Amino acid sequence: MRTLQMGSRGDDVRRLQARLNELGDYGLAEDGIFGAMTRSAVVKFQRSRGLADDGIAGPITLGALGLTDSSPTGGPSGSGSPGRRRRSLHIGVNRVDPAHYEGWDGALSGCENDAATMRAIATRDGFTPTTLLTQNATAANVLAEISAAAQQLASGDIFLLTYAGHGAQVPNVSGDNEIDLQDETWVLFERMLIDDELESAFSGFAAGVDIVLLSDSCHSGTVYRRMFTRDQLEFAERKGAFYVNLSATSGGGSRSFPRPASPGGSRSVEVTATTETQRSLFSTSAATFWEKLKAGAGWTPASGPYVSIFDRFERTRTREAPLEPRRFPGQQSTSRGGGTGPSGPVLTRNMPIGVNAAVVARHAALYAGLQAGARGQSAVRANGVSISGCLDSQLSQEVGGNGVFTTTLHQVWNSSSFSGNFRQFHQAIVARMGPTQTPELGLWGANAESLAAKTPFG
Repeated sequence: MRTLQMGSRGDDVRRLQARLNELGDYGLAEDGIFGAMTRSAVVKFQRSRGLADDGIAGPITLGALGLTDSSPTGGPSGSGSPGRRRRSLHIGVNRVDPAHYEGWDGALSGCENDAATMRAIATRDGFTPTTLLTQNATAANVLAEISAAAQQLASGDIFLLTYAGHGAQVPNVSGDNEIDLQDETWVLFERMLIDDELESAFSGFAAGVDIVLLSDSCHSGTVYRRMFTRDQLEFAERKGAFYVNLSATSGGGSRSFPRPASPGGSRSVEVTATTETQRSLFSTSAATFWEKLKAGAGWTPASGPYVSIFDRFERTRTREAPLEPRRFPGQQSTSRGGGTGPSGPVLTRNMPIGVNAAVVARHAALYAGLQAGARGQSAVRANGVSISGCLDSQLSQEVGGNGVFTTTLHQVWNSSSFSGNFRQFHQAIVARMGPTQTPELGLWGANAESLAAKTPFG
């Protein structure tokens, strides 16, 4: 569907008016004329969903309304390959249930917006989309939607999975009852979803299906592979301190974000009250968790060390990541040092390491059982490509109600005009982002190179 605004006329405007009337008490005449009352209804809807309230029904607003491109008036049709079935799932988690997460609600402002952005991209490119937002973004719902897609798609079809929210980890336990490596997780509303569970779900897809995974998140862990050690805590503190009290400015003379310092360096960092809270959590709950898993609570030991899914898959980091600072519109400076112009908060999408420790300590049996249950599945037969929001040593950020990675991806996609392959798509995204956030490309599955050579979402 085309973008609709004041003065637009036609059947697509009538569809917009009918959809608004379905969703709320707007009382619009479904006359196909975009006048003042229709604009007012669009603004009201945008505000209810946390979108930019400009009164224009563009791709993001239309996606949030669930209006597809199959417009009877002949708007832009999906640009993907004909005959190829396309399904997509878009997850956005603006907050989580404090009852599971030890009183932490993980409040963010841009994840639902990012899900709407990705839904709009998918819709324009001919996908049949499903969206799960905040309270509906439960592990059961996510896995059910992935399973449904696996049952419907066959060789040559494509599944697009996008996530915007916090990331974290749970530890692995090896057969000798010692803390081994760590599994990455998505922080869903009622519990974390472990990457092992995603791999198990992906194994249900037929050979020849393409799976595209886009994750605008990060995790509270680091390049240190042993969880909740003093080294990891120190590095998390150093890394996090560079993202504290950032601001977005629109004025000139702003400075780009600093690159996080490596652990053990001589540069001092500011430790916040949050870090002190994390220290106390580390000294109590995390230690309890450690002992629980060493004792094998809720866990059947594997025959040998287990490596996280994203460590087994090839990782490709661009060697041409920008060394010089680049400005990202709306995210240009730190507030420390006198950023100029109107400022807004820059939030990071990582669960604080102390909270992460407390959650897995309280729910050790649950997560150990989920890990055990997800193992032993058949290999992934589909072709997979993933782009994550940042490197291990960085934090994914959101500003102005949108994730930086998702916003940049949307700009590079450019209304389906991008014609390169996935590697070029990744490099183009990296080239637009500053030095504190470098998205990472991963290839996995049976024939990932064939997928990497294709045009994104095609």
